[in-house]
Amino acid sequence: MDLPRKTWDSPECDCGATIQSMQHLILDCQLRKYAGDLDDFVKVTPEAVVWLDHLDIDI
Repeated sequence: MDLPRKTWDSPECDCGATIQSMQHLILDCQLRKYAGDLDDFVKVTPEAVVWLDHLDIDI
């Protein structure tokens, strides 16, 4: 089940961080942090692809 995607006019993340960057989303976000390794995105692992597909924001 895909969740509705959110869009914002502000650079802030809804977790409270001042900037919602990909680095923040993958490594630091309390709401969306990726459970695997950052290298998964370089290697384009199935787990990273699934995480991106289910991310509830437009990137």
